[in-house]
Amino acid sequence: MNSTVNSKEIGREILNQLGGNKFAVMTGANNFVVDNYTLRFSIMRNAKGAKFVSVTLNSCDLYDLHFFNVNRKYEVITISKKYNVYAEDLRQIFEAETGLYTRL
Repeated sequence: MNSTVNSKEIGREILNQLGGNKFAVMTGANNFVVDNYTLRFSIMRNAKGAKFVSVTLNSCDLYDLHFFNVNRKYEVITISKKYNVYAEDLRQIFEAETGLYTRL
């Protein structure tokens, strides 16, 4: 990973690889937060029950996805995790794990 790239640029690139604004509209994604090499956001109700998604750029320049919920005690409940995902597979895995379409 290139240390000269800031976290905001990485978050923007992850969102672009997911589909950008069209992705956000189709999935109801909002509340975007960027932290280091991770983009976190909430999504609309879906078949698998995940309310939040975390996409992290790992040291292999691949992505790790975490689909989860947070209960009333603020405990993270993991729905699913996927590791070492290529950028071109992000949409397909997101659709498979949530049941939400990322494009028309």
